Amino acid sequence: MKRNWKRNALIVCCLSALALNQTACSVIDEDTDDCRAEYDATYELHLITNEEHEINRVLGDGSEVAMPLRNEIADALREHLKDVFGYKGRDLDLSFYDLNGFLARTHQEEHNMEGQPVKHVYLSLPVGEYRHVAAANIKDNGEASFYRYDQNWHEAALKLSLDGPAPLFDGSFTPSFGFPWQEGIDRDLPSDYIPATSVGSMRTGMFTGRRDLISPSYGSYKEYNELKVRNEYTFTQPLYIANSAAAIILDPRSAKFSDVQVFTTGFATRFTPADSVYHFDELPLVKAETVKLNNTPWMCFCTVNFPSREANRQQSMAPTRADVRMGLDNSDNPPYRIDTDEPFLYEDCGKNIWRYEVYVKLKDAKESVTRTVLNIRHPLRAGQLKIIKAYIDDQGVIRLYDTELGVAVDLQWQTGWIFNPVIG
Repeated sequence: MKRNWKRNALIVCCLSALALNQTACSVIDEDTDDCRAEYDATYELHLITNEEHEINRVLGDGSEVAMPLRNEIADALREHLKDVFGYKGRDLDLSFYDLNGFLARTHQEEHNMEGQPVKHVYLSLPVGEYRHVAAANIKDNGEASFYRYDQNWHEAALKLSLDGPAPLFDGSFTPSFGFPWQEGIDRDLPSDYIPATSVGSMRTGMFTGRRDLISPSYGSYKEYNELKVRNEYTFTQPLYIANSAAAIILDPRSAKFSDVQVFTTGFATRFTPADSVYHFDELPLVKAETVKLNNTPWMCFCTVNFPSREANRQQSMAPTRADVRMGLDNSDNPPYRIDTDEPFLYEDCGKNIWRYEVYVKLKDAKESVTRTVLNIRHPLRAGQLKIIKAYIDDQGVIRLYDTELGVAVDLQWQTGWIFNPVIG
């Protein structure tokens, strides 16, 4: 009997210890290393864009372009930008940074959104406090990629790859990058100056979002009522687009030329989701892609890039017009996309914010090149498309149908077609 009593007491002690271990997560705050919190998370792409409004504004009427051609150009632009101003999710990166340390990344997951604008994810994280950033459609972007995401919250960024050589200068010339704030945009640059580094056009519309994520059973969150705790276990995270696009439509008329190259510049090179800030470390040229048009001599070029500066020098925010209410009842316009024609999109700030650079190689004896700089005074924000309509005259100058832009022209810009910047 005495031996049986000792054995039964040992069993009771073991069961008590096991029960204590199972409830330790909710009893002892300091001992949560092995405890996990389960979350039911929904990630949604929210695209607020002026794409349709801009296409209709430029191509919807006007005598310069016949109706069949307007329709062809509009359809070609939509096709070219379908992976940018669309709401089909591809790759989804979820990163979690420890709020109680130096905001180092402690957990990361990758998911496939399978072409859908919504992704449901079940998360299992150690109980704790996190800053969480989600990013979609980054892997196939071609130009921007994750930068120091594996380091910490503050350094994590989407960044252009700028690996080309630095511009070379002779000893008498010191470059002054007053652009885009000085009206004399080329005042301090020699007429044949081109940055040695340029980048290609982005291929996808990138979406990001962030939130603080604190386990309901952690620390002060225990003081919240039951409803609050339930809400913390289930959350929906909207993701907003972080890039934009610019296009130029050119009527060749009677001009004789052998080549046309189009670039844009004045845009951000890096975006940090921690504070939704765009950084303008450099001002590389963005090389435009040709938008395929059939059965017409007209041409269309397009770049996809980060947004431009704002007129007041403040960094623009990625969740552009995030407070716009989603339209839930329109089956042709799902709740993740709104095409807007709000007037805030096009105010003239009075300063040259960004620009097009167009180079036309003429069919003359010298094969001279005419360079036209088109200065834009309207900020290009996340989710926006800006289209310009123009024609090429016999000297290779870009002549605008619109009078809202400032224009600078260099005739016989340089001898020969030696314009060949390095694509980073």
